[in-house]
Amino acid sequence: MHLGHYVLELAMLKSKFLEYPPSLLASACIYLIKKIRKCDNAWGDNLTQLVGYKEADLKSCAKELCTLLEEAGSIDHCKAIKKKFSLPAYHEVTRIKLERKDKK
Repeated sequence: MHLGHYVLELAMLKSKFLEYPPSLLASACIYLIKKIRKCDNAWGDNLTQLVGYKEADLKSCAKELCTLLEEAGSIDHCKAIKKKFSLPAYHEVTRIKLERKDKK
């Protein structure tokens, strides 16, 4: 839960995320978190029926969110958010290590 809040707070600081409908942004965030946590089925038919987005609809936004998450520590205006979410009250989600899959 806190990881999702962290990702979405970071996204609110970037104007490029305004192009996405809020429902798609939230869905892409859920998709990204499930990928980070290596869930077997990051986006199944049940979620597609529930929110109306297919996995393919989310990938571009999720990729941009992932890039933002990776770069958050080096962006000056993101440092306060990173500090906030490094606290134990937020389960120190900023300490989660991201593993990038290299596509060949």
